[in-house]
Amino acid sequence: MMKLSPQIVALRIRENEWVALERTIDDLVLNRNYPLDIPKMLECIQASLTKRQGFLPMESFEHKDIQRDVDALQVLIDHFNMRHEA
Repeated sequence: MMKLSPQIVALRIRENEWVALERTIDDLVLNRNYPLDIPKMLECIQASLTKRQGFLPMESFEHKDIQRDVDALQVLIDHFNMRHEA
């Protein structure tokens, strides 16, 4: 029997989370019974990032990096919303 290090086990668990996320995104995008709502998907990511910021000191590098990501997502959301209104 092969013994896995705790780091490898953690990596595999995290990898499984990414696989689950990929499957969920596929379910949303490929479900033709509902309209594809990319702005809503981006808003969900943005909301999760904002929640994560709530656990971080405002002066931390991670908080500042996340804020840049949140701002970039807002630009994309606005772009998609403008395209869909036209």
